[in-house]
Amino acid sequence: SIENSRGEKIIVNAVLPPNTGKDIPFTIQTGFLGIYDKEILITTSIGTVFRKTRNYLSLYPDNQLANPLDSKIGHTFLFKNGENDFRIINGQWIVDRPIVIKGNLTIDPGTVLKFDSNSYMIVQGQFNALGSVGEPIVFKAANDSWKGLYIIGSGSRSKLENVEVFNTSALEDGLISLTGGITFYESDLVINNLNIVGSKAEDALNFVNCKVFAEGLFVRDTISDGIDFDFSEGEVSNSQ
Repeated sequence: SIENSRGEKIIVNAVLPPNTGKDIPFTIQTGFLGIYDKEILITTSIGTVFRKTRNYLSLYPDNQLANPLDSKIGHTFLFKNGENDFRIINGQWIVDRPIVIKGNLTIDPGTVLKFDSNSYMIVQGQFNALGSVGEPIVFKAANDSWKGLYIIGSGSRSKLENVEVFNTSALEDGLISLTGGITFYESDLVINNLNIVGSKAEDALNFVNCKVFAEGLFVRDTISDGIDFDFSEGEVSNSQ
């Protein structure tokens, strides 16, 4: 059987050819589209012996699709504080193209980011959005919806406090096809007062391989799942 992190599963009735010492690939068409790094579990059996194997990286046969992970940092409100540290300063900003950061990002309290329908934010590092009760950090659509947040933590620790996120859709662009309006991947994460409203994605909030401690996590008016935990652990309290 072959199962991905989204719960899609196929059963393969096939017998592998014997090992002849030559590398002969055995191809199975799954119908899984997008990036599934370490997210596909393959179960094989020989008689009564079962073995489980997880994939490593998603491979593509050509480069016809764009790679959204290429840096896109040419925004007037985004400043570089060091070699790998970036900051978005307080203000109300229109995001008319994607923001992609290879490094750590801090967002000032009171910042409002309005994304157009084809824009999104990807951070490959630590993500700190630390608003206050009087000055929350707000992510919202400039019009109907926007493509959301994708944080690739690589084991780093991120923190969200007093953050509001409105009207996300799933991030689909080039090589990336996610189910979450907000997706955290391989992050240690602390959340204190996060409000997510009106998500049009399959998962309003998706944690993958994360350790999560959340208090005051509120999700409402979504079309499907509020929160999806994949291969994650932690604690959620005083939430709805």
